[in-house]
Amino acid sequence: MPIRLAPLIHLVPVLGAVVVFGLAACVGGADPSSPEGRACAALTPPGPAAGRTIDPSGVDQWLFDEAVRSAVNVERCRRGVAPLAGDPALARAATYHSGDMASLDFFDHSSPVLGRTSLRDRYREVGTDYPRVAENLAEISLLDLGGGHFFVRDRAACVFSRTDESPPIPLRTYAGAAEALVALWMKSAGHRRNLLDPAMTRHGAGAAIRPGSETCGDLVVAQDFAG
Repeated sequence: MPIRLAPLIHLVPVLGAVVVFGLAACVGGADPSSPEGRACAALTPPGPAAGRTIDPSGVDQWLFDEAVRSAVNVERCRRGVAPLAGDPALARAATYHSGDMASLDFFDHSSPVLGRTSLRDRYREVGTDYPRVAENLAEISLLDLGGGHFFVRDRAACVFSRTDESPPIPLRTYAGAAEALVALWMKSAGHRRNLLDPAMTRHGAGAAIRPGSETCGDLVVAQDFAG
């Protein structure tokens, strides 16, 4: 299936506005003696569990959230932007929305679920709110297909390969999925702004499997920010 992306930024009191900031000045990383540099130096990489394969039957939400935030903070620290802190409430909001998108077969920041229509509705549902909020969405295959042609060896058993003689294409790991998602978001202006916005301080990500795909299911993702 084609990769799908969707950014949203929501400011108060100016709804729907986007604040553009310069990146050129901070490429190369933060001064190690600055607050941003010290915060980045204190980060630890995700543990070995991030190398686990994502099971098509369900997502380990804690592991996914940790892997995505780690990949995001790598990009922020490279550009001298302070890393984001994990926020369990934002992770719950993102998990609910990704689950709704997968189960109800839609892909949008606006939800048909009562009480979860807007991003702010979803934040209020989990008991939190901030002056500045934003959301990135994405949908990618559970298989690391790389955008090229592939050969169906056994669709029922989820076995695909590049050719009829090459090894099977692996399912994504948590770390691999996080890196792929962040790379895609960084290539899109709106998603990149959300991801690198220095005014954002909190982060939560969630994912769900959309069933019925021809390639073992797709990973539907919501990434929520606040500051």
